[in-house]
Amino acid sequence: VVSDVQEIGGEIVHMTDKPIDPGTNVIGTLNWEQRFRRMQNHTGEHLVSGIVHTQFGWDNVGFHLGSDGVTVDFNGPLTEPELRFVEYIANRVVALNVPVTASYPSPEECARLDYRSKLELTENIRIVTIEGWDVCACCAPHVSATGAVGGVKILGSESWKGGVRLRMLCGLDAADDYQKRMENTVRISNLLSVKQLETADAVERLLNAQQAEREETAKLKKALIDCKAAALSDTDGNLVIFDNLLDQNALRTLVNIGKCGSF
Repeated sequence: VVSDVQEIGGEIVHMTDKPIDPGTNVIGTLNWEQRFRRMQNHTGEHLVSGIVHTQFGWDNVGFHLGSDGVTVDFNGPLTEPELRFVEYIANRVVALNVPVTASYPSPEECARLDYRSKLELTENIRIVTIEGWDVCACCAPHVSATGAVGGVKILGSESWKGGVRLRMLCGLDAADDYQKRMENTVRISNLLSVKQLETADAVERLLNAQQAEREETAKLKKALIDCKAAALSDTDGNLVIFDNLLDQNALRTLVNIGKCGSF
């Protein structure tokens, strides 16, 4: 199994999980399932970044694609309504099945071309174009048309260095994530005996009821401590208290009231 590939000293080096004798003929097989999922996510990221750039003027300044998901960093803020707008437009473009192409324009052509890039590139520039939506310098594999992205879902965002960091998934990874969320929603729905779309309200009611019970319990515990303190006799020495109703914090409150020296 190939675990990593690096360019070392001008040569492409494959890292494997076990040694291979020099001169051995090796046939490599691509893990297409993994490759396709990453192509979906990467092309979806291009689409989202292109929309954010053209609609709001922010640049993509960071991107991570791994087994734990996809994050994209922009150098400006985006509100929740703006993120919903970006996601909606991205999925409209997916539905339109817009061509995704890769080209190697000459330096003269690149000089006239408006494209996104984090680096100052001068030669061997590969341009990936989502027709009408994004033009970006990139060396990674992508799907051939936006329909193959399968769908774009922005899962959340957080402030990041004056801008925003998005968490997102596309295609099959997004479908897997949706399935997990549905399974959790169904469990909560069954546990609380409510409809699936009413689970958030039901959880909020449950938390409010628990808070009210905690406050009522605190009042009752204080009243119990006061009663127990009033029932204690004055003593010049230490007083040992055994109580199976009060927890450690309540016992500490009881001895601090003043009638007890210690317990």
